[in-house]
Amino acid sequence: MKSAVFLLLPVVAWCQETAPRLSLDDALALAREGNTSILRARSQSAQAQADVSAATGPLWPSLWALSDLGRLGPNVPGDARYNPSSAFRGAANDQWSTALSARWTLFDGLSTISNRQSRSGLATAAQARESGQDLSVPAQVAVAYHEVSRQQVLVEAASQELSVSEERLSIARSRLEVGTVSVLDEQQAQLDDNSDSSALLRQKLTLSQSRRQLNWLLGRDPEIPFQVDDSIALSALPGREDLLREAKERSPILAEAKAKEAAAAADERGSRAAFLPTLSLYTNYAILDQFRDDHPPANSSWQSWQYGVQLSVPVFDGGSSLARKRSLHEAFRQAQINVRETELALERDLSQAYAAAEQALVNEGLESRNAELADNTLKLALLQFQLGALSGIDLRRVQETNLLARSRAISARTDASASQIQLFLLAGRPLR
Repeated sequence: MKSAVFLLLPVVAWCQETAPRLSLDDALALAREGNTSILRARSQSAQAQADVSAATGPLWPSLWALSDLGRLGPNVPGDARYNPSSAFRGAANDQWSTALSARWTLFDGLSTISNRQSRSGLATAAQARESGQDLSVPAQVAVAYHEVSRQQVLVEAASQELSVSEERLSIARSRLEVGTVSVLDEQQAQLDDNSDSSALLRQKLTLSQSRRQLNWLLGRDPEIPFQVDDSIALSALPGREDLLREAKERSPILAEAKAKEAAAAADERGSRAAFLPTLSLYTNYAILDQFRDDHPPANSSWQSWQYGVQLSVPVFDGGSSLARKRSLHEAFRQAQINVRETELALERDLSQAYAAAEQALVNEGLESRNAELADNTLKLALLQFQLGALSGIDLRRVQETNLLARSRAISARTDASASQIQLFLLAGRPLR
């Protein structure tokens, strides 16, 4: 068992060393290019901008052309119902027509302008959502990256604990041969060695799962191998009021809510157009040519040109326009309420996140000092065990305490980093 374990560990270490190292900056760059949430938000923003362009079109004159080529069957002799020209009675003929029309709406109750303003507000909201994804996805990637780092450290800690158990088992077997310990001590050392081997395998499985999660966030194959940096950087917290001020100015969630409020206000203004007249200019020009099949051939041609001003005044529509106006007014009120609710929720969430980040920093400092003490205690206990001044059971207790302290220390540092990332995300700060 001893030789098998010592042959296995170098192979595992070699596999980890050959995996390419992925820095946090590289991970963030990959996410910005391949994450599906970011790509979807960009597409939605581009679609919203196209809707603004489409809403601008009705402000300009419209021009269209029509051309038609057909054949008329022979008319009944003496019947002019189908062909007003007596020269074409009783003969089939071809007909070709061309028309050109133009219309320009000068006034529509500002409906078109209001619709464009509404679309512009929705486009601004889509841009805010895109900005939100540009902030939230890198934050998710950073948290997942630090989780992989935590799991790597825990794998390393489990490997070191296994090494201590291997050395303890080797010493117990040597002492059993000379009769200084009982078979029970040797079996207990073997049991602890097996337990540590199993724990290492479970920790490696957890590490592989966290790597797959990070690969998914990066928009790439989940089985791509990589290693991450073990260090997790923490920064000092700025003042809470400063962060709150930044949040109100830069928060994408609040910006989206305000943009939707502007769009709802434009929709409400546009609903008034249903009660106002519409004034348009129009012109039409048409050419009609007919060709007779009989002999001798007889052709005919007409031209017409029409232009004028059209005034349309709404009279009665069953109250639907009034009901729609009331509905859009309530939608605008709801948008206003949503803005206020978002502001209050942002203040609440930021205060809670700030308190959590402060507490996480304090806890990280305590757990780091405990991990240092536990590591020094393990070194001293191992030396005493080698000298025979400490039993295997007591050494095992020190091992377990050391592993727990190291696990708590790296978890506390990971939690502190996640708390800061969440806090800066609420404040609208981009992750660097």
